[in-house]
Amino acid sequence: MTAGARDTSLEAMLVQLQQATARQDLDLAGLFDLMNSRGLPAVMLVPTLLMLMPFGFFPGSNALIGLAMAFVAAQIALGRRRVWLPGWMARWRLSGRLIGRGLARLLPAARWLDARTGRRLGALAEGPLAERLAGLAMLALSLLATLAGLVPGIPTLVSAVVMLLAFGLLLRDGVVMALGYAAIGTVVWAAVALWA
Repeated sequence: MTAGARDTSLEAMLVQLQQATARQDLDLAGLFDLMNSRGLPAVMLVPTLLMLMPFGFFPGSNALIGLAMAFVAAQIALGRRRVWLPGWMARWRLSGRLIGRGLARLLPAARWLDARTGRRLGALAEGPLAERLAGLAMLALSLLATLAGLVPGIPTLVSAVVMLLAFGLLLRDGVVMALGYAAIGTVVWAAVALWA
C-alpha cells in the first residue's frame, strides 16, 4: 500500500474516531466534522460503521442511520465537498463508550482491508463521474436501509456494501468499487426474498 493510501486507511480513521469518542459523547455533526477533511466518502464511513456495530442504539435506530447515509450519499452524487445535515439530525447524541466498543471490534477487519487495497482500475474510482455514480448507488442503498430499518440483516448488509463503495472511493481502488457494485445484486436479492 502506498503512503497516500496509509494516510486514508480505514484503520487510521477508526482510530481517530476512537480517540475522539473516548473523551466524550458526540453529536452526529461532530462525528461528521472529524471526517470532513478527508472528503465525503470518509464522512460516509461514519453512519455505515454505526450501522455495522454489533449492537443497536435504540429501537428504530437503523432506519434513522440509513437516513443519515442517504443525506451523505445524495451530496456525493451532487459533487459537494462538505456535508450538510438538517439541524435535527446534526444534534443526534451518540454514546462515546458504545461507539468505542464497536470500533474496537471493527479494527481487525479494517487492518485486513487496508493490507489488500491500492490504486487499481482507476476508471471505476477516480474522477467526478465515478464519484457521482457511486453516490447514486449509495443513495439507492441508503434509502433501502431506511425502508428496511426494522428487517433483521438487511440494514447491516446494505451498510457493508455502502462501506465498500465509500472505501473504494477513498483509496481510489476500482477493484473494491467493482466488488461493491457486484454486491448490490446480493442486497437486491435478499430484499426481494424477504419481501416477496
